[in-house]
Amino acid sequence: MDGQKHQDGQRMPVDAPATIGRNARGIADIVQSGRSVVIFGPPGYGKSQLLGSVTTILRTDGGDPVEIAATALSHTVPFGSISNGSNLRLALALGGTEPVTATRLLKYARDHGQCERPVISVDDAHLLDAQTMDCLYRLAAGGEVVLLVASDLLATGLTTETDSITVQLVDELWVKGGADRVDLEALTPAESSALVTHFAPTGQFERGARALLHSRSGGSRMLLRELTAEVMRQQQPPDDQELVSFSRFPPSRRILDVVAHQLRGLTPHQFAVLALIGRLDGISYSHATLLCRPAALRDLLRRGFLHRLPAGLLHAPTMFSDGALADCDPDLLRNMTAQIVDLLLLDRTHGGVTTPAESLVIADSWTTSVALRPEVLDAVPSETVADILLVAARRSRTRGLTDQSLLLAGLARQLEPALPSMIEYSRALAGDGRPAAARAELVDAEQYLRTPADGALLLRWLRELATFGVMTGADFAKLRARAAGWFVGDPIMVGELAFIGLTETVQNRQWAIAAARGERLARTADYDTVTRIHAACLTGLSLAHQGRPADALRLVDLATSLNERDRVPRTSDVYSAEGLALEIFHTGAAIRCLTGSDRTVALGEVNGWITSAIQMGDLGSLALLGFVGGELDRPADNGSAQPNRWQPWLQCLRASSLARLGLMAAASAARMPAIGRFDLGFLLNAGTDSAQLLAVYLYETAGNRSPIIRAWLIEIFVQLGQPAGHVTRLLTERDDETDARDASISSAPVATAHVGGTPVTGAAVSDAPVGTTRVSHVGSSIPNGAATQLASVPIDSGERAESFVAFDGAHLLTGREKEITILAERGLTNRQIATALYVSVRTVESHLYQARVKTGQSPRAGRTPLAVLIPEDSSTDLNDEITDSVA
Repeated sequence: MDGQKHQDGQRMPVDAPATIGRNARGIADIVQSGRSVVIFGPPGYGKSQLLGSVTTILRTDGGDPVEIAATALSHTVPFGSISNGSNLRLALALGGTEPVTATRLLKYARDHGQCERPVISVDDAHLLDAQTMDCLYRLAAGGEVVLLVASDLLATGLTTETDSITVQLVDELWVKGGADRVDLEALTPAESSALVTHFAPTGQFERGARALLHSRSGGSRMLLRELTAEVMRQQQPPDDQELVSFSRFPPSRRILDVVAHQLRGLTPHQFAVLALIGRLDGISYSHATLLCRPAALRDLLRRGFLHRLPAGLLHAPTMFSDGALADCDPDLLRNMTAQIVDLLLLDRTHGGVTTPAESLVIADSWTTSVALRPEVLDAVPSETVADILLVAARRSRTRGLTDQSLLLAGLARQLEPALPSMIEYSRALAGDGRPAAARAELVDAEQYLRTPADGALLLRWLRELATFGVMTGADFAKLRARAAGWFVGDPIMVGELAFIGLTETVQNRQWAIAAARGERLARTADYDTVTRIHAACLTGLSLAHQGRPADALRLVDLATSLNERDRVPRTSDVYSAEGLALEIFHTGAAIRCLTGSDRTVALGEVNGWITSAIQMGDLGSLALLGFVGGELDRPADNGSAQPNRWQPWLQCLRASSLARLGLMAAASAARMPAIGRFDLGFLLNAGTDSAQLLAVYLYETAGNRSPIIRAWLIEIFVQLGQPAGHVTRLLTERDDETDARDASISSAPVATAHVGGTPVTGAAVSDAPVGTTRVSHVGSSIPNGAATQLASVPIDSGERAESFVAFDGAHLLTGREKEITILAERGLTNRQIATALYVSVRTVESHLYQARVKTGQSPRAGRTPLAVLIPEDSSTDLNDEITDSVA
């Protein structure tokens, strides 16, 4: 065996770490003791690799096994595996006119191995022709040879690629022939992690990426190798600082072909069952047997396509279920889905709990285009339909399926126009980057308030929704005034109003006041449980800032006990016990890192949370958890050397959504007179592509190194699937470049700028509020194109939108034309714009052409500055309009 060729082109010995999780030395010892060995494993589990490693060990110890590699092309030809096999010496020795016999094969093996009882190694033994297998079986049963056999796990029935006699004889080798059986199980997470390092020795993968690779591979060694190679191909070559995260990468055609290769031989029913179980995120064995024959189900289990979870459910790895979904019969899948939907609804009528994944499958079967099927409401009560649609909408939202979330939440609101459906639809709108529409949805929400718990739920979402912008003291006062008349005097509402004040105190960094108020709020039994948990977390962080780790962790323990008290009633709620437990873990981990406390407990929990995020399909949480794991793995004294290092992370961990990021940005109000609201509003309200563009642009141009901005950029990049470690390194490099640039500017003649029409010196410019900076031109003489222009008075994005005045043909530009024009002015090439926006270069050129024509410019001119296409006094307004016009 030549070994395996890796990314760097070097060949490595096959008995190196390639056999991680497989005991090649132990198998070699069994063979050398004179006993035959049969290695069973599903396709892609590394049987051939293990067989080659054992053969190499035997040769190293002085033996020389005869190698036979069977193929599907020769299994119908008598002795075709020998005469037409890959072992040319064996084919020449036993070829000719004389027929192949066991005696001739034994003589060749003895001459080849120079021993009385030679070893014969057979790869893919299930593909041998019946005559060769019969010959080998009789030699092994008679003690003439020692067989080392690797075979797939197959049913004994006739197939197009195997001979039934061969399959039976392979089984009889260990049943009657005295051979030892070795079963290759799915790789464990630790084994997968070690193999990822072996497959990509130059890459560094954070915990979330390793766990996601393990989950998608389904324990298959071959699929893990291909997935790892795909990640390395799609990422930029990493350096020592970078961690690879690939949660947003779709599988390539090569990966899909590998999966199809592993799934070959499945029956149509097995394809449909595998696809359906994958969509359900697990199914009980009893329900599965109603969809598929038990024999076919056991075959899926023994071949590694289904796994048993500790809870007794059957689980299908993601890649296998997706591959089966692509190749299964749609009519058969539709019928099976209808069967399982009926079973789930029947279980629900008898008190069963429908999981979010099951709710999504049910909702998909109920909807056609943008409406419910007419027969649904005839068979199921409208309250049940609305409840299932709401849970399915939440599931879609956490998995990033924004359009589906909007559809399902909208249907639920039409069926049951109550507060939960109204809030869920508002959440879907906010998740789609439309906070203004989300706020408008709640204008008349007070009329649906029935209990104080409803008031707490509405106020909690209004508070989060308000933080999509930058909250000031007036914003907090307005929110308190709106809720002041709801259920006056009720303890639950009193607690909610008190929590608003606590949030404002934390934003103003008044840690001592926040700690006192927060602990009092968290320990008041009459307040809402979710509010008390949030208060305990905020109080813990406030105490950590005061240098009181023991008291801070005591508040984390209080939050945990509160969350455990009533888990069941909140299972399907937005603020579920599971989600709050994750927030509590984030808080505890941040406190331990900030204060230098023992991290052993947090390190033990982070892997479990990563696994949970993968199972729930929450890739945003997965990316952030990988970053958390990386921070927990750092030496304890690393953070003390950089006290500001933990500031951004603390604020990131407190952000359960982009809304919380807005809240954290407002925390800088105590130190900065104003905030650059344009950039913040654009990033929080625009689509994913636009957010990616602006985040990169801010990294390229922003000189502000405050913890708030660093936290904001890190979280945005992580939410967009960027490697968190890579972002941290980039920001650090940006700091160094900015320091060098500032030093060069300070040594140069003092420049003069204009703020509000008044000339000021360079020193005064450096002290100007951050919010007064407005980027104008990129590509000037300042390094990295980081030139900035100071504006007169900062105004919020809403006022700028109202003051927008059309100029010549600029108002005729479409949203995409404005966006591409501004990006071109910023110095991006057409190809860079096309790559960033996921469009073709021809599309970019067409939009630029149309923009030049509409604004009266020469269509064939080079890149025209923004100041020409769109005048300076309107350029900012057009930038603001991108917020609403870019998809």
